[in-house]
Amino acid sequence: MNRAAIEDRLRKIVAEATELRGQVPKYPGSGDPPAVWLEGLRSTRQLIDRVESLLVETVRIRAAADRAKQLAHEDTEHAWDAAATRHGGVSRDAGARERYAHFRLDSRSERLVELEASVLASRATEAHEILRTFHRSLGDVRSDHHVGIRAFQVESALER
Repeated sequence: MNRAAIEDRLRKIVAEATELRGQVPKYPGSGDPPAVWLEGLRSTRQLIDRVESLLVETVRIRAAADRAKQLAHEDTEHAWDAAATRHGGVSRDAGARERYAHFRLDSRSERLVELEASVLASRATEAHEILRTFHRSLGDVRSDHHVGIRAFQVESALER
């Protein structure tokens, strides 16, 4: 996939996760029957399952983006080293800054690729963090439903 397609996929993942986060069932009241609590738990579990699959996808995209960023950085380093070795077009009387500027110009295309890879890695990290936050939040909602259901179990045991 190219950069634009990956960024588009990340946007869609975040949009879907945001929509899923908005579908969290209303928290049942203390007077609601156990069936309402169980349905809330089931609904939340379905949301968590989908967010988990999106989270895994962002982990994979992020890992690939990080690898591409590292490879681009290495390519940039090699291009700069090659330019420094060639001394292409730089006068012997040139100062260190001038030589450095020439080497940077000679490795410009590699630096642009590295910058693009860095931007993509940053966007993948952002999407991953958003999904992690949503996943934790849904896990908390699920936990709250478990607490409510356990309260019914305790009440039932006390009534015996």
